[in-house]
Amino acid sequence: MSSVGKTTFAQLLVDRSYYCFDALFSWHDIETFGLSMSSNFRYIREQCVDDRFVLDGWHLGDSACSEIPTGAAVYVLYMPYEDIIKQYRIDVPDPQMHKRMFEQWYTFEVASLPHVRYFLNTQQFIETDRDAYLTFLERSR
Repeated sequence: MSSVGKTTFAQLLVDRSYYCFDALFSWHDIETFGLSMSSNFRYIREQCVDDRFVLDGWHLGDSACSEIPTGAAVYVLYMPYEDIIKQYRIDVPDPQMHKRMFEQWYTFEVASLPHVRYFLNTQQFIETDRDAYLTFLERSR
């Protein structure tokens, strides 16, 4: 989820190797030339070789999470839309203009994955559970 504190959270996990999703994902080539996302996901999986690592993001192109590195634990970070908008460095003239993208961020199908943990960002990361996360999603609509 964009602007939810992924990098800040990743820096708290000091016992893991850090991989920046945005640096590994070939955004320009995929969006400009229509190259395969699957091959790029495979490339990212090949980069995440350490026993303990954090990859600070994923892509809506794999909302089923079928391309996530094998054995990875998924940490779902979430925060209210209004709080995300307040963090933007530029003025957002219509506070609802990014709401659709916000809703898309939370379409990942993580329930079937093993090792899923949930963290609410309130300027500190509070571990919650799936029920609290689902309640958050319901209230965010």
